[in-house]
Amino acid sequence: MANIAELLDKLKDARQTVELVDACCMRVCTDTKHFGCPYGDEGVRDCAERLQEAYEDTVENLLQLAEALVSGAAVYGGYISSVEDAAEAKRELAKQAAQCVERVMIDNDIFTVDGDTVRWKLLLYGGGGANGSSHEAV
Repeated sequence: MANIAELLDKLKDARQTVELVDACCMRVCTDTKHFGCPYGDEGVRDCAERLQEAYEDTVENLLQLAEALVSGAAVYGGYISSVEDAAEAKRELAKQAAQCVERVMIDNDIFTVDGDTVRWKLLLYGGGGANGSSHEAV
């Protein structure tokens, strides 16, 4: 299975591909706008075949991304009970989260070394709105 960063890179044109499929309905186009389409620089039939191939690749990469996000997900959390000052409690929980992220980064060695440069990249995703949000480090 590809890693999440590779899949995201492969999916950079996914929206355009899906919108083109939706607009063309997977039919061979006969419109004069054909040559404005990224797939329209060859014969009309080639255009439809190449668009369908790109669409199938996009769907496969989206499925792999979903699997990678689920399989690689780690949920971390913390809480403070009997809170009198919500703002202070949020600051304290943010400090706990920062320590947790630091530990995950070190434990999983997510750093890239290139000569004398050390880099890191951490993908955080979540949902559920302001209350009950979950953010996972991948």
